[in-house]
Formats: sequence, structure tokens, C-alpha cells
Amino acid sequence: MKIQGYYSPSDYASAIVIPCYNEGKRINPHQYIEGLKDFSSQVFLVDDGSKDNTFEILKKLEKSVPDRFIAVKCAQNGGKAEAVRRGMNEALSRNFRHIGFMDADLATPFSEIPSFMKAFKDNPDVSSVIGVRLRLAGHNVQRSNIKSFIQKIIATMGSVLFSPKVSDTQCGAKMFRSDVLKPAVKDAFSVKWLFDQELLTRLSRLPQNRGKNWLYELPLSQWLDVGGSHVKKSDYIKCLKDYFRLLMKYGIRK
Repeated sequence: MKIQGYYSPSDYASAIVIPCYNEGKRINPHQYIEGLKDFSSQVFLVDDGSKDNTFEILKKLEKSVPDRFIAVKCAQNGGKAEAVRRGMNEALSRNFRHIGFMDADLATPFSEIPSFMKAFKDNPDVSSVIGVRLRLAGHNVQRSNIKSFIQKIIATMGSVLFSPKVSDTQCGAKMFRSDVLKPAVKDAFSVKWLFDQELLTRLSRLPQNRGKNWLYELPLSQWLDVGGSHVKKSDYIKCLKDYFRLLMKYGIRK
């Protein structure tokens, strides 16, 4: 049964890529359908070679609302970085003005999409808007203290070594103007865990962004640590190796 009451495809101003790997127990189809109902975005659900029933759930979502959800199947598990890049290139083959990505658990809900779009509208030079998880009064941001501390270290290292300086590189909610994004995701990422940092580094070096205030950090109104993440605390240690790879490839910011 198809769901009615959505925007027509001609109204879509943005595409959202959601990488999924063994998310069968965490994806709530009703939450996806109802959460997106009031927003003019199309969602590319990228199954990263899951070994459970994830792709079956994604196909059911696509069948329920075919004009809003598009299921994409990767033949094998290539990691979140490649899944996001694959989804972005799928979206770039269509006519979207803005393309972003969010996490499968919807820690950042679809209700944040209008804030991203407003940031672009209010700041003409901005080509990239990235979410920031700050515990501010009036904001519902729930993060564990240990994860917040570790991710702050990661962001600080990135700010010291690379461009641009940002306070939360690893937040899984980012959106980009498609014309600027295209050259930045043409080639595969060289790192697995810090692909966000590599993407921002690539964007910072594009001629289109030089001399402009191209990046905007958006404090999220809501972000929930859903739990059940595939990322382990020990995985953050692997970020150190990724920093070394990025240094070898891009060098330290001048």
C-alpha cells in the first residue's frame, strides 16, 4: 500500500543519503515514513552489503513511498565512507540543489532538514552546512560523556592539522550544495573512520570555495544517542592511523 500526502517530486530541493549496515533491528519504517512526511527531501537508503534483513526493510520503504525513498544495494561491505559516497553520486546523477547525509538510527531526525536549508538561504556564500552536537539550553542533545570527550579530541586534532577548523567533525548530519560536492566525492576516500574530515579537507581546497565563508556550523536542536551503534570505543584508536594517512596525502594546513 502506497502512502499518500507527500510532496510531488518537482518540489524536492534536497536529497539525504543514509548508509545502512546490519540495521535490521534499529530501523523503524514508521519513524522514517512519518518523520519525512512534512519535508521536501528524497532519501537514498544505501545498504552497505548487510548480512541481515536490512535491504528487505529498505525495499519495503521504497515500495511504500516510491517517490520519497530509493533503496541502493552495494554488492559488498565497503564501509560507511564508501556507502555515503555511493549514495551521494547516485543523488548527483539527478537534479538536487543540495545533498546531505544522516545516520540510519535517525539520531538527527528529519525535522532538522529545514534548519539546514535555512542556513543555505541565509548565507549565500555557504556551500556546506554541518551539524554540531552542543548541549545548549533549549536543545535536546543527548550524548554520553565519554563519547563527547573522545570526539572532541578528534575534532581538535583535525582543527590543528587540517582545514577547516570545526568543532564537531564526526557528527553524522551534513549537507552540501551539489555543484560543490560533485568534485569532492568523485574519488574514493583514502580513510575509513575519518572520511568526514577528508571530505571537509577536499572541499576546503576547491577553487569554488576560496575566499568565501563557505562552511556553516549548525547547532542541532535535537540529537539522541540511540544506542546499538556498530562503532566501538576501541575504534576511535583507529582514527590515529587515519590522521597519519591524511597527513601523508594532504599535508598539514598552511
